[in-house]
Amino acid sequence: MHRKSHSKAESVSDDTAVPYHNTGAESELIAIGRVNRAQGLRGELRVIKLSNVADRFSSLNTVILELKNGTRINYTIEYVTESDNHVLIKLYGVHDRNDAEALKGAYIMVKTNDIPPLDNDYYYSFDLVGMDVYDTGDEKIGTIKKIEHYPAQDVLVIELKGKTVMLPAVKEYILEIDVKTKTMRVDIPEGLPVYPDRVRM
Repeated sequence: MHRKSHSKAESVSDDTAVPYHNTGAESELIAIGRVNRAQGLRGELRVIKLSNVADRFSSLNTVILELKNGTRINYTIEYVTESDNHVLIKLYGVHDRNDAEALKGAYIMVKTNDIPPLDNDYYYSFDLVGMDVYDTGDEKIGTIKKIEHYPAQDVLVIELKGKTVMLPAVKEYILEIDVKTKTMRVDIPEGLPVYPDRVRM
């Protein structure tokens, strides 16, 4: 999620790796975690968090797992234990370590219309990606390609007049966000860093 003054995000470490499926209002999915490995012998899954929403997994009853081959499977949650960096999750139907190992690398997905609402001026990453960017004169100047997350602040990666730049997601530069129209108005400073060619999408 993002706030105009100092943003944070629900998806994260690497947005390029996190699937977001827009297939209609009833079936949009967002990844909130990824299965890292099996834990123990009882079918528990050790999950890397892709969300910084408090108690994100503990509030869920069901999830959708997207396997590495693209197959999606619905699961009911048996129990969850959350810590700061990872989650232990037990799913009904995953009985032992072999069952859990088969899910290694799977993304844990939820429907976007099931995610918790945010406070005013906070935004989810997937709401911002794809937004048209306008300058202070209301001229369209670019499009948000992705969000990158750093300790100090989040950064918007914007395709801007033939080059890709990195704009800090702070109130000083982000003047207005309209999720309904998928638009953002910004005050672009001079000397923005160019997104590195070696990782450019």
